[in-house]
Amino acid sequence: MNKEKGSGENMRSKTGYAVLHLLLSEITNFMTKILKSYEVINTLFRVFFYGKIVFYAFCDYFNMLNQPTHTFMERLIFDEAQKIWSEIAKNKTPGDFKLEVELYRKLLNVFQVGEYYYMVFNPPEMIIEYTSPGIARVLGYEPEMFSLELLTEIIHPDDLPYFMDFEATVTAFFTQLPPEKVMKYKSRYDYRLRTRDGSFKRVLQQIVTIQSDEEGAVLRTFVVHTDISHLKKDNRMVLSFIGLEGEPSYVDVQPIRKFIPAAEIFTRREKEIVYYLSENRRTSEIAELLHISPQTVATHRKNIFRKAGVNSVFDLIALTVEKGWL
Repeated sequence: MNKEKGSGENMRSKTGYAVLHLLLSEITNFMTKILKSYEVINTLFRVFFYGKIVFYAFCDYFNMLNQPTHTFMERLIFDEAQKIWSEIAKNKTPGDFKLEVELYRKLLNVFQVGEYYYMVFNPPEMIIEYTSPGIARVLGYEPEMFSLELLTEIIHPDDLPYFMDFEATVTAFFTQLPPEKVMKYKSRYDYRLRTRDGSFKRVLQQIVTIQSDEEGAVLRTFVVHTDISHLKKDNRMVLSFIGLEGEPSYVDVQPIRKFIPAAEIFTRREKEIVYYLSENRRTSEIAELLHISPQTVATHRKNIFRKAGVNSVFDLIALTVEKGWL
């Protein structure tokens, strides 16, 4: 009897081990399928990600071919911007590389305070490789429409000279950095962009380098534009370099002045009076032409002489020609 009982217990034990082994085998097979599925999904994600970048790059190219001819001034501005961006790239070719890790790591260092969109910019080839769909919410443009040409076209005319000077300053800053520190700084400044409906929005532009080479050439950057129209009402543009990973920051940096116009010495009304004085017109004539009193003209004339540091109309006109005030 005891022998039969022991035999039954051994049978149940073997059966239990067999069931456990079968269960573990099924779990192992299931986990293997999950891992394989993850690899497939990860591969599909990479194909989709890079395919999307290539697709948008081709869209930008064909969209550029179909755009109307740019004005001479717009072409000059864009050509000058290209020179600035090629300088920071040091005429290098970016080549292929894995974007995801650096891109998402750098995204953590970008300050967000409103609706935003982001881009991947390739300075050596002067192209925006990718624009996120968020641009449609912020500016009204579709991602495939956006290009460097369009960007320079929609910058507010009053902000464009500052934009060019800020870009020149950014290039100078990154050019003097040791190669190992190029990816440890974020540049940021704000300016106004024209939306698709014709209105303007102020965007905060933040840029971090996501690919460089051993010589410090900037090959790809991650650019974020955040709508700050609700936060900033004045039009003063501020350039700063924010240090990452313990590097020092430089706030409210004075830009290289290549395009910013000099401060006006005369008001609009004073310039009108200087113009009429250059035509040798009398005070009474100027008053009639400007629909103001002769006393007002005399006051403006006195202020003009004081600002210019002259005592006669002849000296005023000579200095105006010399300084290029009109």
